[in-house]
Amino acid sequence: MKAPSLEVTLAAVAAIRREMSSIAECQPIAVLSWVVGSSWGEMLPNGEENITVLGPHWEVGYHSSARIPPEETCELSGIRFTFAAPAKMMHWLSGATLDYIGGRFEVQKRAI
Repeated sequence: MKAPSLEVTLAAVAAIRREMSSIAECQPIAVLSWVVGSSWGEMLPNGEENITVLGPHWEVGYHSSARIPPEETCELSGIRFTFAAPAKMMHWLSGATLDYIGGRFEVQKRAI
């Protein structure tokens, strides 16, 4: 696969390597996915729920490299990646930056 012109910051590289090092079941590969929406919640000390809802966004996850054909991977900043997104979305990564800010991965589009 031809790698998109996506810059991966040092903070994102460090976070991905840290997360990958905690996966013992397989040799992981990073997956950058387009997600239509997601949410997560937590219980606060006062018993209330704190729910966070995100709309469409890019998200980093991991998969066993043994299950991904080599021709569907590329290397960015020394990390093997594959992508889970409709082909029409992949151009959004051209010139973008994958960063790790405040405990979350973010894809920031290039300035126009």
